[in-house]
Amino acid sequence: QQTLPDWQFAAEAAMLHFKATHVLTIRSGALLAPPDLPGWRYAPLGGAQLMRSMARARTIASQEAGHAETMETIDAEARTKGVTLAGWPLGAELYTQLADAKTPDADGLVDISQGDVGGGGLWLRAEPDEDPEQADALAAIIAIGLLGQ
Repeated sequence: QQTLPDWQFAAEAAMLHFKATHVLTIRSGALLAPPDLPGWRYAPLGGAQLMRSMARARTIASQEAGHAETMETIDAEARTKGVTLAGWPLGAELYTQLADAKTPDADGLVDISQGDVGGGGLWLRAEPDEDPEQADALAAIIAIGLLGQ
C-alpha cells in the first residue's frame, strides 16, 4: 500500500522534525531527497535502474530454481499485481512509480561518483561488506563541502 510520494513525504517530514540542514542520499535514495535541502548524492540512481537490478537478481534466482523468468514478464506482472524483489514485497503502484521514477535534478545537491570515493561500489559485492577507505573518502568530500559553504 506504500507509494513513492508517501516515502518522499516521510523524508520531508523527517527533515522538518530533525531540523536537518543537509542531506546525503545513497544510490536510489536520491529519489527521496527533500526539495531545497542542500547536500550530496552518492552514486545517484534512478528508479528504472533500481528496478532493473532487482529484477535481474530475481531472474538469476529463478533460473537457479529451475523456472526461468524474463525481465519483461517480471515487469509486466509487477505493474499489474505487484512483485517480490530481493525479498521486498512491492505493490503494483509502488513498483510502477519506482520503475518510472527519474533521478531528480540536482538543484542544491552535489553528485559524488564512485570514482570520487575510489574502489568498487559496495553494492556490487556478493556479500555485505565495508570499506574504511571509501568511508573516509566520502566523509572528506562532505567535510570539504561543508567548510566551503
